[in-house]
Amino acid sequence: MTRLTSIVCRLAAIVLLCPCVADAQRAAEPTGPNFHKLVTVDSGEVGGASISPDGRWLVFDRDGRSIWIAPADGHTPPVRLLSDGYVDSWPYWFPGSDRIVFTSNRASRGGSNKRYAMTVDIDRQTGKAVGIPRQVTTDEVLMAGTPSPDGKWIAYATAARDAMKIVPATGGAAKTVAQRRDMFGPGVWSADGKSIHFNVFEQQSRSYRSYSAPVSGGPSRLTQTGGVIEAPFVADNSAHLHVTTAEGRHVRRVELVKSGEQLAGAIDIPDAMTVRLASAFPNGLLATTTDARYQTRILSLNGSYRRTVAGNFYADGWTADGSRLIVDNDDTREPFVAILDTLGNIVKRVQLPHGARAMSWDGIVGDVVTFRVGPVSHTPNTATPIFVADLQSGAIRELVPRAFERPPFRNLSGAGGATRDGNRFLAYTPNGKAIAVSAITVDGRSALVRTFAPLAPNEDVIAASVAGDRVAWAVKAGDSVRIFTARNAASRPVPVLTVRSGPRAVPELAWSTDGSMLAINDGADDPQVAIVHVDANGNPQSDIRHLGVGIGTTWGLRWARDGSAIILLGSEAGGDDQVVRVPVNGKARPTRLTTATETPEDAAAVSPDGTRLVYPQWVTSGSTIWRVDFLPPSGKTSANRP
Repeated sequence: MTRLTSIVCRLAAIVLLCPCVADAQRAAEPTGPNFHKLVTVDSGEVGGASISPDGRWLVFDRDGRSIWIAPADGHTPPVRLLSDGYVDSWPYWFPGSDRIVFTSNRASRGGSNKRYAMTVDIDRQTGKAVGIPRQVTTDEVLMAGTPSPDGKWIAYATAARDAMKIVPATGGAAKTVAQRRDMFGPGVWSADGKSIHFNVFEQQSRSYRSYSAPVSGGPSRLTQTGGVIEAPFVADNSAHLHVTTAEGRHVRRVELVKSGEQLAGAIDIPDAMTVRLASAFPNGLLATTTDARYQTRILSLNGSYRRTVAGNFYADGWTADGSRLIVDNDDTREPFVAILDTLGNIVKRVQLPHGARAMSWDGIVGDVVTFRVGPVSHTPNTATPIFVADLQSGAIRELVPRAFERPPFRNLSGAGGATRDGNRFLAYTPNGKAIAVSAITVDGRSALVRTFAPLAPNEDVIAASVAGDRVAWAVKAGDSVRIFTARNAASRPVPVLTVRSGPRAVPELAWSTDGSMLAINDGADDPQVAIVHVDANGNPQSDIRHLGVGIGTTWGLRWARDGSAIILLGSEAGGDDQVVRVPVNGKARPTRLTTATETPEDAAAVSPDGTRLVYPQWVTSGSTIWRVDFLPPSGKTSANRP
């Protein structure tokens, strides 16, 4: 899963010190004497996995929803450990190999989906659960972490993602170890039990940094430098790990370092393999591979029609006449964009330059698709060129010489919610020292839509929407987001409303297709969408309607062409992502358009006639858990170690 929306909304579920690896699209299995296949799951994707300290049992979660157990030597297939009907994930063993801690909603009450750290005893001989799961934390947790080396404490990240805490393994008063915004779990104990390792998501760079904090108190310490993470090796008090990453998240090499900085072993990680650094053997680590691919799904807005289009492609949108689809292969090594008919046949294809990425992120106009080239800069407000590929002529050219991209992440849309306004592309562009929104035609003619006045140091424009000359934008300052509209590039800003927003939230704005209404998605975990009507001069009216959408963690705000509803991608409590239609009259209830077996990977694109949606789906057909042993050292450590 490489798309930005997927990364931002799913990174919370990635285990600290288990960075995800390149896409698992039917990759070849790793070879070599240090790779040992343990367990294969025929369907679903393995999330958290942990080996018992006595080496007998392997526990793992399946699709982040249920916990399974199998003999570590794989001689019998895995079985479900706990009863159905709940969401259980991220299991970790206690030192005695007779109990696990996990994250679960089993203790939720009143129909809520709050998750807590829980424990359950395990029979060491049979691998079966003994007794019922017990709630350990009173705090709602983002993710429970590993038990301490003596088994007396459990680390966890709070659901608010503002603190790392430890709690007695039998329950009781929790102790705060570190406080930071955007803190992510699970919280991994060092082998000597003196510190906790965790991740923090930095808003400016939109990337993760690794820290450790002493359990006894004191400031946390940054442990990631130059693409290398320093991590505890939980199987050995005298060792730690240096983890070399690519682009801040793809693990490429893991080195086992003994006291005195002696290199004791190393593992070179193949593409499509994810390492589980919090689960260690005396001489190795757990890792997973996944057999997965993209599917393209089409469905009608009235629910009467749905189909799967053949092929392993990422659905970007529709052709100008709505009869065919525009797709890409989501591969920066040999990237291409193509027109696909609804049977899955490639009609036209344009090969893109090596390193091309972000296909269609900056919009599709007609049959012309945007893309960028080269790695994403981690320097905030870096402006890079936007290129376009014409699927009819095959021509590739530069569209905009300098346009901002993340970090920081800013939403941008045109009428209807897509990243275009009619026959114009949209982009955030530099205008002197200010940020502007520009509209660009296919042949490269650019018009300034709005230049935003210089903001205070703690303020930033994080969302905008354009409908002709009309523009709306959102300015974030701390936990407050102010929404403005203006009739044109020079007219006075009119304040619309102010919404509260958490540190992770990125609100979305979208004008309706006719420009008469503005939808505002506050981006909260429990989102509200406001519908604002405007008069003929673009002035907002006072009758703002607030809609409950019935799902959380929403993005991909789109309008039905007739203005009767908005379309969002999000998830119900404990469920997979889904596409919902939300009527804007405030009376009719939201309708789920996707079924339980459909799991959208990204926002849906509305067809030109407004009757159909297309979206990409990530389909997993199985996963394998591996033991990966450290190889003898080559005599020196990685050149980019700190």
